[in-house]
Amino acid sequence: MNDDLMTNGAAGDAALKESVTRALDPGGIPDEVQARLDRTYAAFGKIPQESPLRPARRRIRKSAVAVSVAAACALFAGVAYAASNLIQMQAGDAAFFARDANLPVYDSMEPGARSLSAQVGQTASVDGVEVTLDEVSCDRNVANLYLTLRKEGGFRLEELSLYEGSAEGEWARLQRLVPDLACTVTGRDGSATTVEARKLDAYLDGDAVRCLLRVTPEESMPEQVQLDIRAWTQGAQEPQPVFAVGLDLADVPAPLEVAAQDITFSTAQGEKVLRLERFTASELACVMVTDPQEETWTDGTGADVQGTRQGALDPALIKVTDDVGNVLLPVDAGDGAGHGFGELRVTEFAGLSHEAHAVTFTPVLMDADAAEADRQARAEAIQRGEAVDDGRMDVDVSQPGARIPVTGLGGYEVTGWDVQGSTVSIRMKPYGWVMPESVPELIPAVDVSMLTETWTDPESGEERSGAHGAIRYVKQDFATGEAVQMDSYYRASEEELRSVTDYIAFVSPAQWYAEDADAAQTLPLG
Repeated sequence: MNDDLMTNGAAGDAALKESVTRALDPGGIPDEVQARLDRTYAAFGKIPQESPLRPARRRIRKSAVAVSVAAACALFAGVAYAASNLIQMQAGDAAFFARDANLPVYDSMEPGARSLSAQVGQTASVDGVEVTLDEVSCDRNVANLYLTLRKEGGFRLEELSLYEGSAEGEWARLQRLVPDLACTVTGRDGSATTVEARKLDAYLDGDAVRCLLRVTPEESMPEQVQLDIRAWTQGAQEPQPVFAVGLDLADVPAPLEVAAQDITFSTAQGEKVLRLERFTASELACVMVTDPQEETWTDGTGADVQGTRQGALDPALIKVTDDVGNVLLPVDAGDGAGHGFGELRVTEFAGLSHEAHAVTFTPVLMDADAAEADRQARAEAIQRGEAVDDGRMDVDVSQPGARIPVTGLGGYEVTGWDVQGSTVSIRMKPYGWVMPESVPELIPAVDVSMLTETWTDPESGEERSGAHGAIRYVKQDFATGEAVQMDSYYRASEEELRSVTDYIAFVSPAQWYAEDADAAQTLPLG
């Protein structure tokens, strides 16, 4: 996630609004933050006169996927598929990790970069920046892209702040230099899929910037594949071609897989179907692709409502375990991109054992009646002027071991807290079962210095002002599922931030969720 933490809109109720507003910016809450806060009260159930709330998912640019099959096939014309032009995966030096300057949460990716690596060395210009694709680390599931950015005269980091006079940290500024890339993955038969390259990490190396991005296509990659990489440039309506790399993956083992199928669960709430398009496990990743079977309908008030169609199981409400006893943990790139309504849902998992031969899918049921009763009771109590349980939980981040129950079935445990300059990092590890994109939002419980900005309204000519607190990134380890929340503050000093150890989290009532073990389905992985 990449959230400018601003809090000007409604936050669900007066108590929650007061807590969030006191801690963060008086601007508009980003949609993805609002959705997570709202899930505290309604989760996935349909509440009267309200749309059913979905797990927060951000939309990709639609134009990034508008690549015709004919154009994709053309990539393999002429010598593109000549054996001498295809790069094979081999042992590499994992140069991106050599300086130990990357985020520690990505250290687990180094072994893969050392064992499956292809040196590329192609260079292109993107908005005046020289971008070099140094290498690709790839198997049939994912491709990790390692880039270097250079600019004549170097990069002026002071010009990369979000606001004039802002003091946010170097790492946050560098992320704005990473180009937005769309990658088309094309097989020899001409089948193509296009996905955004998810931004993971960037750091300064002398006058250059080293970058790490991840491509997770909807389909497994074949033995021979071409990555056609495009970059979004200023003023362009479509991403522009920058790199084309042909890869020979014949010597890379095919991933273990669960056959694509409709999995039917006989649950306590009736028969539910999970449409599984892909479940594959390889050295670099474990990937599940599902059809969320979403649709739009009109409710009794005439409003359009979006949600999972009747009889379908929301892929976010599935617990996956292996036959060794591990609960698989959903992980996310945390870069603000994602999949929108009605599209296939791509989920990466951490924690699958290399010894696993089967996986079990267990539906997790949401008690919509309990959620509705809680909401109604809260609304009535607020009308009477009574104090209500708003799901608030106090957390001392300086004391490792504090558990934050996202649901009654699992959550995250604080494992560490650190302050470096203007950036606060809070580390958490998951326990039990957690939903995709459910890393808890930890908000300072006390006032933190904010940066005040003034401007002139171009329409009215009036002077306006706003205050800004921090920009937030949440990153996860693709091997363990552990997360780090990084808040880079615009004004607060390191001394001040070290004095703030009390945070607030908002959690869902435990009784809203229950796994239906009797309905579980175990399928072979082979």
